[in-house]
Amino acid sequence: MYHLVLFDEKAFIRSRIKGLLSLSDIRIHEATSYNQLVNYVDHDSFNVDVIMADLNFEDPTLMENMKEFRAEHRNIPLIIFTSSSTRKFFVSAMKLGANDYILKSVEDNVLISRIKRNVGLTIPATSPGSEGIKMTIDITRYLAGEIRKAQKGQYAMTVCFSSIMTNEGADASVHVSPRFLNQLQGTYWETDALVSFGLNHFVSFFPFCGKKRKAYC
Repeated sequence: MYHLVLFDEKAFIRSRIKGLLSLSDIRIHEATSYNQLVNYVDHDSFNVDVIMADLNFEDPTLMENMKEFRAEHRNIPLIIFTSSSTRKFFVSAMKLGANDYILKSVEDNVLISRIKRNVGLTIPATSPGSEGIKMTIDITRYLAGEIRKAQKGQYAMTVCFSSIMTNEGADASVHVSPRFLNQLQGTYWETDALVSFGLNHFVSFFPFCGKKRKAYC
């Protein structure tokens, strides 16, 4: 049995998730506040396998509490489950070390698959540009590691955050095909990396690329 703590103030959202996973090996523990979330993780007699949360990124107190919480519980996968696809919230989720970013408008079968993937019930999805290699990545840890290597090796590194936008400048609720991502990855150098985060947000890492060495970009 796997244990998922669902942190969401809306009862109908919690009911939706419980209904979708009712026939799975995942038990849902409902939290309507930050304190309840902490109690489940720190004081209950079971190990939490994944946290699924709709966070108010504009609440400074909650964000400060979550930063401290994530520092202590980095080993527990965090899924951000939200109605917002804005770049600001996406970046905030990355700073918390979120493992996945799922919009509440996603279809039920996709939602179930993503949840199961995060608790290890299914093989993770193929990363952009890889040929049959299955992997997951903690972007925050990966970025921290790349920065340390760049500092130690004394070389520049560029990090690029990208989002698919509409003509009006809003984030587009579209799914980018793996074929397109593979083609895009093919334009990168072997030392570069492209990581998808959610459905339409991406992070690119370019070692040896900086203002003084543009030829390598």
